[in-house]
Amino acid sequence: MVLTACGAVQPGSEPDTGSDPAPAPAEDTGSDAADGGATPTPPANGGAGDRPQTARKGDDAPEMPEFDIDPMGAPVKRDSPGAPVERRHIELEKPEGGERQQTVGLLLPLSGDKAPVGESMLRAAELAMFDIAKPDFNLVVRDTKGTPGGAEAAARSAIDAGANLLLGPVFSSSVKRVDPVAEGGQVPVLAFSNNPGVAKPGTYVLGLMPAQQVRRVVSYAVSQGRVTFAVLAPENTYGELVVAAMRRAVQRYGGELRHVAYYPPGSQDVSDRVEKLAGRGLGEAENAAVMLPAGGKQLQTLAPTLPFFDIDPDKVQFLGTALWNDPSLGTEPSLVGGWFAAPPPQGRTEFRKRYRETFASEPHNLASLAYDATALAALLARRNTEADAPPPAAFTREKLTQRNGFAGVDGVFRLNDDGTVQRLYAILEMQRNNLEVIDQAPGQFEPRIN
Repeated sequence: MVLTACGAVQPGSEPDTGSDPAPAPAEDTGSDAADGGATPTPPANGGAGDRPQTARKGDDAPEMPEFDIDPMGAPVKRDSPGAPVERRHIELEKPEGGERQQTVGLLLPLSGDKAPVGESMLRAAELAMFDIAKPDFNLVVRDTKGTPGGAEAAARSAIDAGANLLLGPVFSSSVKRVDPVAEGGQVPVLAFSNNPGVAKPGTYVLGLMPAQQVRRVVSYAVSQGRVTFAVLAPENTYGELVVAAMRRAVQRYGGELRHVAYYPPGSQDVSDRVEKLAGRGLGEAENAAVMLPAGGKQLQTLAPTLPFFDIDPDKVQFLGTALWNDPSLGTEPSLVGGWFAAPPPQGRTEFRKRYRETFASEPHNLASLAYDATALAALLARRNTEADAPPPAAFTREKLTQRNGFAGVDGVFRLNDDGTVQRLYAILEMQRNNLEVIDQAPGQFEPRIN
């Protein structure tokens, strides 16, 4: 799998620096800046179902996820990080000096309780180096230690080593600490967070943003005649984000959001919440759909409760986000036939196969982001070398935000001036132990509206 610039580079060919082709009209590919919005405000009162509160943590505290959500919906570990170890300084394929050396910093948690995530992402970056990088491309890897303070120190070290671009860190709490360091060094950041609240000009977030997935699947549902919507969401920041995105999407595409219910995250019994939805007539509504933004065991617990209260999936269309992107969930009969938005599966399938063959292990779900970010950096660096331009010219705003974007493991994406990322999602249908693409992702973006 090789990342390419859309309309500009094909695998095995030289870059074509000619004019970009005119993008064809595509469904739901407009700017997603509005889907970022302000972070939803948690309620003031405590309790099991309250939205999580945010507080400044010490430099040695583990990073909390905020919007940084495992795409598979795995629970976030909240124990203390492991015993401190010396921060690793790794330099991959370092060239023999030279003024034209292209240096990029990669900031990952390589120690502490997030080390397995960082190690998997580092391996993915190595694959991208092998696929794309020229001999003058220098990837300087720094350990964030899984803490905001460690990320700040790692960013300083990478910039001191000559980095003209920073890839990472993973979590939004660390992105906030890296920002002033990168800004002071006039170095752009491609962070692996999916929190739109930390995106800004010069700091781009590459994660899969739930709001865009919601908009895509609602757009498709309306096109299939669904006009009445409900949401059953976890009572946390992620749930609030999905509900806010549902309100915008339903208003945009012409449906009506009639019912919203929240349940405590991790709850094994959501019957009281589902009963309220049923009592408001969801099961009897014409052309209805319900959004279930959950994954893993939580979704398998949640889904069968709905038909028990006469919210029949044969009549009410079940919808989801990319947290559904797991064919094993199809063993739950009530999920079969459900629709969700996710990256086109072909790229990730090829990537996972190659990763397994190379490293004899499964990649973490965030590993594809590290591959795409490293490949993007290496591609732009290669172009810069061919143009005989100075190293900092490789990663200007104009080059990072080119209008046609890039095609990577997780499909076509492009970076916006405000720091958000746009992605072109496919619509998949859950089948028993299988996922079927029922609406392909658009092949390219619509032109930006200035």
